[in-house]
Amino acid sequence: MAINFQISRSSQRLAVAVSTVVAVYVFWLWLGGGEIFDDEKFNPNISLTLANELPCVEMNDAEKVKAALVVNVLDGAPSWQMHTAAVQYFGQPQYRGIDKPRPDILCRDNDIDTKVSSIAIRQDLFNDFFLDPDVLRLASMLGPRDPKIVEGVGKTAFLPRAPNYIPGDVRPLARLVLAEFGAAAAPWSNQAFSAMSADDIAGTAAVKIAIATHHPGALEKASELVTETLARHPYGNLGDRASRRLSELANAMAIAGPDAQPYIGPLIEASKRNLVGHFISMDESPIQFSRPPAYLCWPLKAIGGEPAQAVLDEPWCRKALEYPPIIQSPKYRFLG
Repeated sequence: MAINFQISRSSQRLAVAVSTVVAVYVFWLWLGGGEIFDDEKFNPNISLTLANELPCVEMNDAEKVKAALVVNVLDGAPSWQMHTAAVQYFGQPQYRGIDKPRPDILCRDNDIDTKVSSIAIRQDLFNDFFLDPDVLRLASMLGPRDPKIVEGVGKTAFLPRAPNYIPGDVRPLARLVLAEFGAAAAPWSNQAFSAMSADDIAGTAAVKIAIATHHPGALEKASELVTETLARHPYGNLGDRASRRLSELANAMAIAGPDAQPYIGPLIEASKRNLVGHFISMDESPIQFSRPPAYLCWPLKAIGGEPAQAVLDEPWCRKALEYPPIIQSPKYRFLG
């Protein structure tokens, strides 16, 4: 009899475990598991000004009901897996028509975001030693509506070293989110200015913070970083890594809009350097390519002025401006 009871209890535990896994999987699919874009390709290099001006469509009743249900899950999820799925849901943009070449972005609902913010703060999601990528993206979507959100992001952005509890370095993402907070990020403006560099994305993200918080020396130093990057490649064309850093610097300067016009000389020089690289053909042989730096067109359009317009009038730049910018920021992370 005791054996039968033990088997029964084991069966119950197994049934609970299996049902929990199934529930989490069904919940993830219902949230649109297949609609989450590949984060491996995530490279935030679009100006915050351009990203914030993206058009969106209002949620319909069904989409609001879905969001409200996920709010309830966030507030009282029966498992940490479902809670994580709810955090991820609100930490990414929502789309309509995911099967279209360029889906419609749904506008954020302020009432829902207010509830999500209140729940997240009550649960101390922004009060850890550092914020993980899911929480950082949630902070990006909620914005600087509460000092606890800003403080959590700022603390993570300028940790003295990367946390070793999770793979990768969360500080570049935290700095990009902090830059989106604009004036609210002012307490970290001087730290960002000191951390400005063109060595990696952490350095160029610091450039964005310094410019977004109107640090008095940020634009001049950003311009110098463009010059330094070009000087490392004195023989004309640029490789992928250098072009990526220049793209990030250009988009950082674009945050300032017309105020950046006195400093765009190096960007104009960069527009004369082609991007070179190679890809592997069907027969596995490498094929080299060389193309104009179209990644500069949207930032130069945001900055404006006669020198920028001369580049924008180039046929290759006019062609690039026919297409919306590729949005790869923490707030809108899909490949356009």
